[in-house]
Amino acid sequence: MLDGFNLCDDRSIIAPDRIQYQGLAMSAEATLTLSEFCRRVTPAGGSPVHPSTAYRWAKAGRLRVVGAGRRIMVPESAIAEFLESEAERWREKHAVPAPIRSQAAGDRAADADLREVEALAAMK
Repeated sequence: MLDGFNLCDDRSIIAPDRIQYQGLAMSAEATLTLSEFCRRVTPAGGSPVHPSTAYRWAKAGRLRVVGAGRRIMVPESAIAEFLESEAERWREKHAVPAPIRSQAAGDRAADADLREVEALAAMK
């Protein structure tokens, strides 16, 4: 089961921030189905995102979802949160590491340091 969700007697998933009125989960916030969410986040000219992928993101906690009966819905506010968190994950994954010195550059730096230490020792 998805974290943060409560299982009701009728086996439907209800998010903690939703209320129940006569067995129906209700919220003031607009929601999208997983299919609608996938159509909205598909990059222009890119391959469409499959609803099962969105479901995996929800199970992994990367996408905030709410339950409405047997359907899993994505709140409108969760789209911006999801895109920002995915952008951050991409930046971390593709971060450019600090440049690594070649062996020759390391040797030159060590020689320069040694000459500096010898010059300071000769001054005494």
